[in-house]
Amino acid sequence: MLKKRIIPVLLISNDLLVKTKKFNSDRVIGNIIQSIKVFNKRESDELTIIDLDASRGRGKIEIHFLKEIISECTLPLSIGGGINSRDEVKELLNIGFDKVIINKGFLENPKLINHTVKIFGSQSITIGIDIIKDRGKFKIFNKRNNNEDIDLIEWIKFVQDQNVGEILLTSVDNEGMMNGYNYDLLDYIYKYINKPIIINGGCGKIKDFEKILVKKKVMGACASSIFFYTQITPHSVKQKIRKKVNLRV
Repeated sequence: MLKKRIIPVLLISNDLLVKTKKFNSDRVIGNIIQSIKVFNKRESDELTIIDLDASRGRGKIEIHFLKEIISECTLPLSIGGGINSRDEVKELLNIGFDKVIINKGFLENPKLINHTVKIFGSQSITIGIDIIKDRGKFKIFNKRNNNEDIDLIEWIKFVQDQNVGEILLTSVDNEGMMNGYNYDLLDYIYKYINKPIIINGGCGKIKDFEKILVKKKVMGACASSIFFYTQITPHSVKQKIRKKVNLRV
């Protein structure tokens, strides 16, 4: 049986570590390199870096800074934010990232998914899907383009058919709020899921990790605020829920 993962998420803007609420209200909270050094020691299973500037269309992190991040990280490392070409995927994997997370790039050009997976392997490609509830309906969220015409369930079915490695689902409504993951969203999509999924957005207490990871199809729980604003660490999470969830050690 595959082991489930605890995954801290680190958001970067202007080379600084920031935290957001519902994808807005950026707040500088520290130094990315120092945070990586801390998470190296706290039983994190992997780290996810999201480049907010790139995802918002305001440039990208410099390659030399990405190399510095990689040089300090002893954990498997994923990166997302504004990735929209095979050349970018190749460069990021070549400098040492284990996986790339592609979101808007595939929304805007779905044909890229199959080609990218075939070239780099499904284990290297994670599809990110940001989701918001609008007028009582779960929808794909994309500030740069209006994707109301893309049905969430049909998009999930489509990306799974492209043999992607896993899907990262982020609830925009819950992100940064620390009031629990979006369990209604998970219930809504669960029967359509046939690939490993990672859930992100809203974790505020240890019980939230347990509640999401006991779900058979959920292979990872992402979190950010809980690790920066409380004394809870990936290690303490594992100590509490290890008996109920099949975690990596």
